[in-house]
Amino acid sequence: MNVALPLDDAKLLGLAPVDLVNQRDERYQGDGASTVLAEFGVQDRATIERLYSGLIQLFDLLAVDQTKVDLPAISALLKTLGWSELMQQMQQLGAHTPAKALRVRQALHDIKGGSLVALSINLQLLEMGLTEQFDSVRFFFLTRDHLKIMRNAVSDLDEERSARDRQQREHTVDLLVEKWQQSEYRVGEAQAEVLVDNRFSGSISERCLEFSALDRVLYNQINNAVRFTTDGNVYLAILGLGAPAENVRFVVLNQISAEHRQVLRERFGDDIGQLYAGGFTTGGSGLGMNICAGFVGNAYGIFGAERALEQGYFGATLLDSYFVSWFHWPVAAD
Repeated sequence: MNVALPLDDAKLLGLAPVDLVNQRDERYQGDGASTVLAEFGVQDRATIERLYSGLIQLFDLLAVDQTKVDLPAISALLKTLGWSELMQQMQQLGAHTPAKALRVRQALHDIKGGSLVALSINLQLLEMGLTEQFDSVRFFFLTRDHLKIMRNAVSDLDEERSARDRQQREHTVDLLVEKWQQSEYRVGEAQAEVLVDNRFSGSISERCLEFSALDRVLYNQINNAVRFTTDGNVYLAILGLGAPAENVRFVVLNQISAEHRQVLRERFGDDIGQLYAGGFTTGGSGLGMNICAGFVGNAYGIFGAERALEQGYFGATLLDSYFVSWFHWPVAAD
């Protein structure tokens, strides 16, 4: 089911050129933006491995029947895992890795972020006995996605499953729509409903590793939108470009406050897309948009965020009362 977007088609299509060129000879596999466990300090490495192991156990419980989950079993698992204490450890993740290269910092950002930000707050509510809004299918998606994001970020975290992630496997846009459409999504104390308007039908990834790279881009953008929306809604528009479509445009929209708009204007003027260069934040690390830039640039064989930004492969702007960010991804061959 599609939704009424706050921006019309002319504005959505006018964000960037519709004839973007893929400069790669071979399709991007989703790699090239990871680090390895040895790059982390001993305590940080142990925390990452503990989180991954716990999520694997949670995933196994949820995968038995996505539509009907054993809540007492999950509650018992959370106690066994010491989940609350683990989440406290996660807040300090990175403190024990003093010399951090960019890819290590990006990995830390997405291991702490990704879908974990939504999953952790919902599990906290479950631990408190607030189960009336428990959605087992959403929990399954969030757990599965973060496991793949972690494997994408740290290539030797689980070499057996990572090998499976690299195998050829078609992923259609429906996989994104089903997990985002009308989802109640929480990021810390912020909450929003994600509303999807999808106008593309087809494949957008050829393997799980590539799909997890796309997930890292989308989660970063939607997490930001949820944090700053002022009306409790975040919109995701998915548009196929061309006939037949060769690229897919993803547009994330959220209404922002006058104060936030002023901060962005004072920092960037009319060049809001410079957010993708990284280093600017109003409460986070400033890495999220830069991570998006790296993945999209890789997908199209364009290296250097400034060049890809100038050509419209990704970008951001303020339209009406909305913050609008977008990026593109190549359509996968049928």
